[in-house]
Amino acid sequence: MIKKIFAVGLSCAALTGCFELNTSQSPIGTTFETSNQQKMQSAHHWDVLANHQAEMLADSGKLSGAAFYVDGGSDTSSFGKTYKTLLTSALIKNGLSVSTQPNGAAVINYEVFIVEHSGREPNRMPVGFWTALTAGVWVASEITSPVVGSLGAAIAADSFSGNNLYADTDHEVVITTQVAMNNIIGFSSSNVYYVNGGDTSNYKKVKNVQLTATK
Repeated sequence: MIKKIFAVGLSCAALTGCFELNTSQSPIGTTFETSNQQKMQSAHHWDVLANHQAEMLADSGKLSGAAFYVDGGSDTSSFGKTYKTLLTSALIKNGLSVSTQPNGAAVINYEVFIVEHSGREPNRMPVGFWTALTAGVWVASEITSPVVGSLGAAIAADSFSGNNLYADTDHEVVITTQVAMNNIIGFSSSNVYYVNGGDTSNYKKVKNVQLTATK
């Protein structure tokens, strides 16, 4: 049975070689290696980010002994207002001093950028995805003919995995947290996350609408 699986794998590998071109009129575009990016989908994730930033500040030698002032600026978004309170709590939890005034303190500011992609191509399945998935399903099973057939099909699918596409969100947020003291930036950390399209409103500033009463 193992010989059959090996033979299928060799056949598929040889077959994919037939589709390679030896010449090209222009450079062929390539992609980055497969990587992971977290998706932010709840206020709990904002809390995780706040604690991560507070831990980094606690370990920062440049800001040792400084008192921090969290300045949310004019960010009136759901994230902006919530992140300020979460970050304040996280700083205190990590043993850092938090000032109620910016004078003489290390001032923390944060910015949020929403990135919306258009005309983005779907991602391709990483090579080995189907084989690993199938092997995991059958790992506790006895190697039988049906199992060999499934693994053979998975190997064949992985041989052409570059053609298998899956959709992902077209929206990302870039959250940058910075700390400045005496006009010098002593800390800066940027984090990139995927977000659902419907969640982008959580990161947009709320416009203040002034109503004028009419007689």
